Amino acid sequence: MTSVLNQIQLHYQSLSKLEKKVADYVLAHYPKIANMHIKDLAESAGVSVATITRFSHKVGAKNFVELKISLRDAIEEEVESDDAMALVNHMYQSVVESSESLSTIETILKR
Repeated sequence: MTSVLNQIQLHYQSLSKLEKKVADYVLAHYPKIANMHIKDLAESAGVSVATITRFSHKVGAKNFVELKISLRDAIEEEVESDDAMALVNHMYQSVVESSESLSTIETILKR
């Protein structure tokens, strides 16, 4: 499944000038938008509610509510991704630490 953020970037060039304002605002503030009312987003982006609705359709959402749900999903995917990277980093750090404890300078110099 393609993230709504990727869809926005994919369709960016085909958006109108006002829809690009919405896209720019959404890409910069998407964690906040998941909890915003459509009127608040329109005011913050400097566009009309109708522009928000057209923008939502152009990026593959049926309406603004579906766009907000997709943004929440994108946030959750980021959190899961961050958790996975932290786990991988921790595993590699453990391997390095274990390797260091097995080999000492004396052992290396004997070879």
